[in-house]
Amino acid sequence: MATIEEVGKDFLAQRAEFDALDQLLAKERRAIQKKSIKAGGSMGAADQMRLKEIGSTRHELAEALEIFSLVTLEKLEQSEDVKQLELEIARVNEMLKDDLQSLEQLVDYADKAAKVATGLASVAGKVSDLVV
Repeated sequence: MATIEEVGKDFLAQRAEFDALDQLLAKERRAIQKKSIKAGGSMGAADQMRLKEIGSTRHELAEALEIFSLVTLEKLEQSEDVKQLELEIARVNEMLKDDLQSLEQLVDYADKAAKVATGLASVAGKVSDLVV
């Protein structure tokens, strides 16, 4: 199983390739547009077709990057580091459950002690009434 660092490194390397291709397509698109502007705004059929192809390719590239990101997310979820983190969280949750049980017992003891103290105060009050 890969670590988060390894998955991240692979993602960034692949992402750089996506970005480089997108930048090349964007550069070609700008060059065609500049050529059209220099020609007085008219664009040949071949250039129009190429702009459509570039737009389509960039759209497909964006979709591929989205799918690649989802696959990377799945790899991260299955990574060794995340598995260890899940185990640690489960361990801490068990400790917290034990702590909660202890606190609930303390609340129960405190409630009983308060009732005893109330009873003792009542008895002390009755005794003092008898003595006076």
